[in-house]
Amino acid sequence: MLRFVQSGRSSAKLALALIAGLAVAACNSSSSDDTSTPAIELPGKVVSVSVDAGDQRAVFTVGTPTDGGPVYFFTVTCTATDEADVSAFSAVSPVTLSGFVNGVTYSCVVEAENSSGAGPASDPLTVITADPFQETDCTTQTTTGDNITCLTHNALAGMSDTLRGTILRALVETNATNFWTENPATTDARLGVRLSSLSTDQLADVEALIAGFLSDDGEALFEGIRAADEFLGTTLTGYGADQYNISFHGTPSYDEPWMIQLTGHNYTVHVAIDGDYISMTPNFVGVEPISFTQDSVDYTPMAARQTALAAMLDGLTAGELTTAETASAFDDVVLGPGEDNGYPDPSIGLDVSTLTAAQRDLVIAAITSFTNDQEGGELSAAYTTDAALDDTFISWSTDADLAAQGGYVRIDGPRVWIEFVVVAGDATSEVNYHSIWRDKTLDYGGNFDLTD
Repeated sequence: MLRFVQSGRSSAKLALALIAGLAVAACNSSSSDDTSTPAIELPGKVVSVSVDAGDQRAVFTVGTPTDGGPVYFFTVTCTATDEADVSAFSAVSPVTLSGFVNGVTYSCVVEAENSSGAGPASDPLTVITADPFQETDCTTQTTTGDNITCLTHNALAGMSDTLRGTILRALVETNATNFWTENPATTDARLGVRLSSLSTDQLADVEALIAGFLSDDGEALFEGIRAADEFLGTTLTGYGADQYNISFHGTPSYDEPWMIQLTGHNYTVHVAIDGDYISMTPNFVGVEPISFTQDSVDYTPMAARQTALAAMLDGLTAGELTTAETASAFDDVVLGPGEDNGYPDPSIGLDVSTLTAAQRDLVIAAITSFTNDQEGGELSAAYTTDAALDDTFISWSTDADLAAQGGYVRIDGPRVWIEFVVVAGDATSEVNYHSIWRDKTLDYGGNFDLTD
């Protein structure tokens, strides 16, 4: 069992050594008539030590000495000018020490000990712990993924340890999938920190991060959704432009997978990074009301999506429109929050491979009205190759103009999944829009098996 020692260490070590010594003595007495017990030789010098320094802590991996008596435990002691010593001991390697002052140079030695005492100290090791999240100039980053990671480090650099403990979450499936809905953040549980709880400087850092993973179109859409929430908040409780939660799943790293989740009423995005910017799906977007005026600005946040999808359907012939129509009725998206599997097999609707070049262009425009929200837009190209389009299907229900309640359209490709539906109002008596963009391969960065 690992113990951290700042005071009273000697008595604890003495007790451990006494227990070990008694065990050896008992073993010796049971195997010999000689009543005298020879002294145990001191352990030899520890020559194999590696250290992994982090934030106010360091982990020492220690090799057993090749000479001397048996080792009962290892002690690591670190000293620095004008700072308190940091020390710990453990019966096994590694030995973890906490309580370092970041940026201070410590000299550390390791001793192997048994009931006879401590062996010779190892050669000194220099240890400097550091806060892993530092404010840096992100304009020097050359890729979108590295820029997002840099901006995330900047956001964390301005947060306290307590706030970091709230915003940093484990990269596990339950954290990613169980804490997002289309409902307000004030009514359904969300992970991370609420934007409204951040200081002015902290919010500015987070806003810079959001601008880093959304394209100009994506950022304008998100700002329109937030404006709609602010509009609702003028007369209803629980709504507002800053009623969104942000969390970081996994350690924000330049070369290991991790993810950002930004979620609130009518907007959720999952930004997956694995060196590169992998995906921003699932991406749920809705708006209520669909048009409004806020602070003398007229908003229609999802008009571009609605227009592109309606134009795609309008470009079909009467026969093609009939083939694409499904008899099913929809009151919401099928694969929304909590529905991470269940893609229909086989796909239903009209096979895009049968369409003309002009009609296929309308399908591409409809797809990119969603996917171009991602900074860089790499997935747009993947979804719209000739091969991908030849295996893509479109379907609709109730209203091909997507104006009346129940109007529904779907694009189902080898990887891309898009839904758009006109639904009954939640906060108002007017209809509103819900939509979802998913990637069958890269939802949540492809970090989880969603088929179980």
